[in-house]
Amino acid sequence: MSASEPTRGGERRPVVRVVLHAMRMLGAFKLAQFLTRKRLRILGYHGIAVGDQHEFAPFLFMRESTFRRRLEILRKRRIPVVSLDDGVKRLQAGSNVAGEVVITIDDGWWSTLEFAAPLLKRFGYPATLYLATRHAVERTPVAPVVIGYMFWKRNERVLVVSDIDPSVDGTYELSGRVDAAQAILERKISRLDRDAQVRMLKQVSERLGLEALALTQDRRFRMITLDDIRTLEQMGLDTQMHTHDHIMPDDLGEFREQLEQNRNYICMYKRGGPPRHFCYPSGRYSDKHARVLGQLDVASATTCDSGMNGRKQDPYLLKRFLDSDNISDIEFEGQISGVFEIARLLRTAVRGYLGR
Repeated sequence: MSASEPTRGGERRPVVRVVLHAMRMLGAFKLAQFLTRKRLRILGYHGIAVGDQHEFAPFLFMRESTFRRRLEILRKRRIPVVSLDDGVKRLQAGSNVAGEVVITIDDGWWSTLEFAAPLLKRFGYPATLYLATRHAVERTPVAPVVIGYMFWKRNERVLVVSDIDPSVDGTYELSGRVDAAQAILERKISRLDRDAQVRMLKQVSERLGLEALALTQDRRFRMITLDDIRTLEQMGLDTQMHTHDHIMPDDLGEFREQLEQNRNYICMYKRGGPPRHFCYPSGRYSDKHARVLGQLDVASATTCDSGMNGRKQDPYLLKRFLDSDNISDIEFEGQISGVFEIARLLRTAVRGYLGR
């Protein structure tokens, strides 16, 4: 949930798009979709952009129009969209036959309720929301992301933070590598209590010459409330686990506490039994985290590792395609049809052969 998450790009992308258009015209997309029909596709999203959020962080915030086109592509290609629970069961039984897709949405941004859920309901597509519950409980803006947005909009060279907390008070140079100062502040503000976060956001926005009220009160930087879990269920979104504080502690004891706290809050409002699926926050995980999930009655866990899932895929290391607003429709269609998956498999096979 950090504004410093990497986004995708590259100088070769215009050429890639031309090649993809040609491949689609020649029937390669249809062939790839057939060849990968037994592999489970899992799509990953975050929030829907309000205002210029998609320009600030296209990985975190996608325009509603872009999201709508993604759903239209799924329908056009006649790719079945199934629930996460159904998708995992199909994967383990080896019963995927039509390139089934699971749609997942991370974090629990307010815009998921306002924009994404109505679109999904209109298309009749189920989806899973991985909810990090801290901000849903506290009803506060997601401070690290707001800080990142303010730095993106900044018009000052030096930022002085004072009288907030000794851990964050100090002078930050913005004229050099802004990413470094941003990452430091994002990390520091995430460790503050609720009141200190609010004070710091107000002070930083004022000192950067930005409108404090809009940034701290606007719902675009807020999560849903726990009450919204039931509303989302009625719209076809099933709420699952993402830890309470959106962190992945190295200490397994702390990890268990984060997961149980997350699960308990969700259970207060979720119908149909406790959540049993998990998503690693920011895709960070280790083998020890994956091993302990089975002991915690977790059925599956998704990563940020790119790719599709075959029958032998570890259910606690499920791969996803993380979509972004700066990915073109033809690139998305190439991903969902299996063109990129086949390229990955061929590349792996060649490397394995050459490595003998």
